[in-house]
This record gives sequence, C-alpha cells and structure tokens, in this order.
Amino acid sequence: MKQRHDHTLQIKAENQPTVLERLLQVTRYRGFSITAFRVLPTMTGNMLDITLTVHEAGEFSDNPENNMTKLCHQLNKLFDIKHVNLKSMKVGNMECKSSKFSHSPSNCSKYVSQEMNNLISNVN
Repeated sequence: MKQRHDHTLQIKAENQPTVLERLLQVTRYRGFSITAFRVLPTMTGNMLDITLTVHEAGEFSDNPENNMTKLCHQLNKLFDIKHVNLKSMKVGNMECKSSKFSHSPSNCSKYVSQEMNNLISNVN
C-alpha cells in the first residue's frame, strides 16, 4: 500500500491576475492534489503570501523525492514566483519541518533527498 506524502509550501509571488492559475496548473500537471490553499496579500499589496499543502496522487506516489524536486523546479521557473520554501513534509504518520529553509532550484533536490533519508532512517 502506498503511503500518502504531504508537503507544505510557503510561496512568495507578485500580485498578478494569472499567478494563482499558473501555480495551480503546474501543481496539477506534476501530479499533486491540493489539500489546503491560503492566499494573503502583503502589507503593500504588490506581493502575495501563499501557503499550499499538497499530496501526491495515484501513480506519482512511488518516488516522492523526485516528484517534489520537479515541482520545486517548475514553481521556481514561473515568472511571478519570487521564492518557494518547503515548510514540511509528512510521510504516513511521520513529519519533518524546516521553517527557515528557503531554496532555489539548484538545492531543492538536495534538501528533499536529505529529508526523505531522515524519514526513512527514523522508520528503521
């Protein structure tokens, strides 16, 4: 039986009419279902603070590390997205958090790999 892999992303984006649509489209194309979504404008109103909780659905659940890396890379490529923080990952009943980790596409895979290894070693 496949375990459910939950991920919480904190995203900073420009307040543009199409930014939410693009964000949701990339998330869906990468095989993730959205379980929670919160959008708040910043004090100045020109940026958005977005909290997105997703889980991998169906056939995509076999390789959570690679799928999360691909999602991070794709979100970071969007023009109006300024940065993406991977806030927490949950596999089954185990959760790890990183409240201060802000990543770029170059180190997203390293972080996801490290966190998955930590979860696996805690299970064993």
